[in-house]
Amino acid sequence: MEQTDFVCTFLDNEEDNLPELFDVKAVVHAKSEHCGLCQAPFSSKVSMLLSTKDKQKHHCRRCGIAVCTLCSGSPKRRLSKIDKNKYRVCDECDTLMSNVNFDQMYQTCLRQQDETLAEVKRNIAKREVQMKQLG
Repeated sequence: MEQTDFVCTFLDNEEDNLPELFDVKAVVHAKSEHCGLCQAPFSSKVSMLLSTKDKQKHHCRRCGIAVCTLCSGSPKRRLSKIDKNKYRVCDECDTLMSNVNFDQMYQTCLRQQDETLAEVKRNIAKREVQMKQLG
């Protein structure tokens, strides 16, 4: 498989790994005065009106942490196969959701390597027995 095939497979199957159901309303929103990822303080509503540099608070719809705009800048995502709506998620959840396919492929690769290694060891043991019988 070429590298481009691997990337295309990843992109094509990304939503296959979503859970059937995800209750967005059940996610508890953390109360915080600082971003849960970068620890930047959130702006007050007054300071947000005065400056565009201040951090606005959002909540990740997947994990519930309070995050700033910069740490929730990824495109919105679907959170389940059934719900077609897309929600704001933090960058950490976005990465975790993207990496689930890579992790599954990596685990499959490790299992295949283990099986191949076990087969090679069995074949070596058989050869050693044959060599002893001949020798």
